[in-house]
Amino acid sequence: MIDWLVSPAVSGAIGAIGGYFNKRLDLKFLDKRQTHELAMEESKRQTTIEVAKLDRDKTELVYEGEQRKREAMAFDRSQKTVHPWADIFKAVIRPIILIMVGYLCFQNMRAIDAMVGQANALNGDQLVELYTTVVLTLFSLFSMGVGWYFGERTSKITDAFMGILKR
Repeated sequence: MIDWLVSPAVSGAIGAIGGYFNKRLDLKFLDKRQTHELAMEESKRQTTIEVAKLDRDKTELVYEGEQRKREAMAFDRSQKTVHPWADIFKAVIRPIILIMVGYLCFQNMRAIDAMVGQANALNGDQLVELYTTVVLTLFSLFSMGVGWYFGERTSKITDAFMGILKR
């Protein structure tokens, strides 16, 4: 029996069977290694794509931030007057315009009072409606003038206050 087990035919057959199983195991290992390498390459590719997207997004955000910064600087420059005399001129003219608008509103109110008192063709409800419309229109015009005058000053005060807070 030992002669038979040590014979070249049996040894060759056992070697062939062992070689087959060894080759099969090697092929499985090679397949797993190639699958792993493909997965790693796919992961690297996906990572590269994601990094590129993040870089693009970062670039866009930086561009948008710079654009907003330039717009803010342009707005700040547009709010500044060219010469100190311009601020003095504005400071003098705006109250004069406001007083003139207030005086015109007062004159119109007196004229409307006179017209309503002499308007015999209109009934009481129509007179009240006309009077209310005119008063509200004049009041809104006067309020607009006041808002324009103080709105500009408030903006400058707010800008100065925000500058102090940023320090």
